[in-house]
Amino acid sequence: MSELIRRQYLDVTDRALTFEEAAACKLIVLYQMHAAVGREQHIEAAMDRFESDFSNKLSPKYAMALNARRIF
Repeated sequence: MSELIRRQYLDVTDRALTFEEAAACKLIVLYQMHAAVGREQHIEAAMDRFESDFSNKLSPKYAMALNARRIF
């Protein structure tokens, strides 16, 4: 794992305000890590399931975090 990704993971873990936001941030970082090693399809599917399961329970910050992951 690169040092930048490790720092991102620790940073979002420390700063997240709710469980949902922490989970979203961790999934985004995991997506970045796995995309770097060519496993995008598996992580993308897991994140899509997570997003659909929690879509009606999201805070605005969490929803923005999930939308931001599409940039990667």
